[in-house]
Amino acid sequence: MTGWAALSAPSPTWHPRTPAVGHGRIGGELSTCCPECGWELHRLLDLGTFPGADDRELPGELVTCVAFNCTWDEQFFDHADGAARPIERPARPRADWQPRPEVLPVLPVSFHPAPARWQLQDWMWSNGTQNLNRLGGAGSWIQDAIYPSCPRCRRSMPVLAQVDGLTPFDDILGWESWTEGLMYAFWCRECRVSAVSTQQT
Repeated sequence: MTGWAALSAPSPTWHPRTPAVGHGRIGGELSTCCPECGWELHRLLDLGTFPGADDRELPGELVTCVAFNCTWDEQFFDHADGAARPIERPARPRADWQPRPEVLPVLPVSFHPAPARWQLQDWMWSNGTQNLNRLGGAGSWIQDAIYPSCPRCRRSMPVLAQVDGLTPFDDILGWESWTEGLMYAFWCRECRVSAVSTQQT
């Protein structure tokens, strides 16, 4: 994915040489609230014109709650009717000390196929120089490879996307307002359920 400022001495991952296969957007606060903490949900990624998003093979949009307690647990969303609706779990109190993260502005992104060299990326050796934002492929795990179980069918959910908290944006904090690590999105195609989790050191 591209659509944000690249580093001054970037790796080739910041300059795709393949044509875009689709366009979408990131960012923005939504009107739907998290049933666990009550904060508004945020748009993680709108797949827009990416192949599969329009025929419901993939979710049209991935969302997340960025409240601290919710971010550090698995969050699940039902996409049965097309929209991402939180799958409720027991409500939890929000810590009084917790600041409200900045809202990432709505920004356009484009999706490009990655050459084989970049289809596996190691977070440890990236040092913030590689573009670790991806749709599909293998996760760049910071800790263990942890795949949530779908709350509907109990099968392991594969990685659908990941976003890097250290992505350099122009004049805004970006995902770093939410995490210093990586946020992972998972997808159960049969049940049309997505999940979001976070890892950092």
